[in-house]
Amino acid sequence: MEHIAIIGNGISGITAARHIRKLSNKKITVISSETDYFFSRTALMYVYMGHMKFKHTQPYENWFWDKNDIALKKGFVKQIDASQKTLIFSDGEQLTFDKLIIATGSKPNKFGWPGQDLKGVVSLYHKQDLDAIETHDCFSITEYMAIEHFGITKPGEAWKAIEEGIIEKSGALPINPSGGLIGLGHPVGATGIRMVLDGAKQTTDNAEDMQINGAKTIATYNVGGSGTTNVSFIVSTK
Repeated sequence: MEHIAIIGNGISGITAARHIRKLSNKKITVISSETDYFFSRTALMYVYMGHMKFKHTQPYENWFWDKNDIALKKGFVKQIDASQKTLIFSDGEQLTFDKLIIATGSKPNKFGWPGQDLKGVVSLYHKQDLDAIETHDCFSITEYMAIEHFGITKPGEAWKAIEEGIIEKSGALPINPSGGLIGLGHPVGATGIRMVLDGAKQTTDNAEDMQINGAKTIATYNVGGSGTTNVSFIVSTK
């Protein structure tokens, strides 16, 4: 059976996989190093604003892939051996193919908005673009909610980000290196401004003892009114 490998599980790669399956019974493998499942990038802003959870950005239920006989593989393709029709992954694993589709290229749309080309205005693709997060941790449960809303863990598993050290200053995605509301107090309203200021300090290497090495992109997430008002900023020097 002919094997078609698709690198990239964005809209292009998944659309290709769906159409190939509709027209044939060929073996299909979709490869991504980013996420286990395809998700809608345009919905990310609603996740960061607190209106949705990351799981809600998945257009297809998890059973969809098995039902349609589309294999999903999470891994980073380090090398393509075209002569041997082999993909070589960063962990040394190899995967042979008959035909290869590379669906990894994309660029953001621009609509002529004032300021869109100014220095510091960047396009955010995913949480992996972030170096740290400043969130409104007015209660313990509020930070748990933020961890899940950002897609750092699955719903109900925010505690894993704490136990595994993901959100520590030296972790994969630090949260509140500033110390948060416990460390800095909570003058209502001013805390949101302070979070943006902390983002600016981080991205300009001026956060002193709180500095995350190499930080270029920081997200802030502020919540009020029992979750009815949510504001998120991306501060970046990329």
